[in-house]
Formats: sequence, structure tokens, C-alpha cells
Amino acid sequence: MTDAYGSAGGAGGQAAGAAGQPPRAAMRWTNAMSGCMLHRMCQLISNGVRTDKDFKEVHLNHVAKALQEFSGNEVTSTQVYNHLRKWRQRWVRVTKLRELSGTLRDEDTSMITLEEEHYKGHVKAHPKDADVLNKPIENYQQMQIIFGNGQATGKFAMGLVSLWDPHLTLLKNRDRCCQTN
Repeated sequence: MTDAYGSAGGAGGQAAGAAGQPPRAAMRWTNAMSGCMLHRMCQLISNGVRTDKDFKEVHLNHVAKALQEFSGNEVTSTQVYNHLRKWRQRWVRVTKLRELSGTLRDEDTSMITLEEEHYKGHVKAHPKDADVLNKPIENYQQMQIIFGNGQATGKFAMGLVSLWDPHLTLLKNRDRCCQTN
């Protein structure tokens, strides 16, 4: 059974409802929702609940419930999982750009920079990289914790508990979405 867009439904686009129910519209993730989800995932990691490279369904459900309370929208574990995949793809891109010849990394500002001439040439060939190069990378620390090889570098090479000190600016606007019950 396909929807009006020719897809079979599922988490990627239109989600099929229960028998006889119309399909749900695709969820629109806001920056605040993404930040909240990544923050919650980091909390789970700091509690030691992640297996090798993935999260268990129960933990995805836990994050979905917190996002639902935060946003007021229905959020499923499948939507959380798929959105996490989007962020993993972004991290892979960031990692590749960090290894690019001629780049400079600034851990304090979470930036990967290229000199102007190299930047223009690279962005001309790879336009999607413009949102990552020569500007602060959104949610860099969270992506590093979630998707990195487990070995933080520089000033982030400290215990996870200290990273989540409520006085750090990393958490300033996300504390209310991630309160535990």
C-alpha cells in the first residue's frame, strides 16, 4: 500500500497510521528539537547505556517521550532513530572535512576553516560543505560525543559528567527539555 507520494510509508516520510487511519505527515524537526535529542543522547551515553555503536529501542523510546513532552508533537522512536542517522551523516561529513588538506580546526569555536581562496574553490566543487566550513558547526560537541570514536580531544578530553555541568553554555537553553522525571 502506497501513499499519495508513491512511498510505502514508514519513518522516512509519510508514516502509515494504524489500520483505517490516514497517514501522518512527515515530522518537521526544529533546531531546538534536534538539540534536545542530541543532548538526551549524550545524557544516555554519560549513563553508560549505549551499546557498541547504537542505542537500544528502550532508550530511543525514552528520548522520543522527552521530545514529545518538550515539543507537544507526537514523536516515535523510529523518528528519533532516523533523525539520529541524519546527524551521523553530518558527523561523517565533518570528519572528512577535518582531514582535508589545508584545513585548520578550532576546538574552542567548533570550526573547520580554509583560507579564502581554498574555501571558494572547495565550495564551488562541493556546495553542501558551505554550511560546515569557516563557521561554527552546530552541535559539534554533542556529535563528537555520540558519533566520535569515544576519544574526545583537546579541552573536551574530560569525563562526560563534567561536560554536562549545568554552568556550561553547552546546556544553557536545553536544560528544560532534558529534565529527568
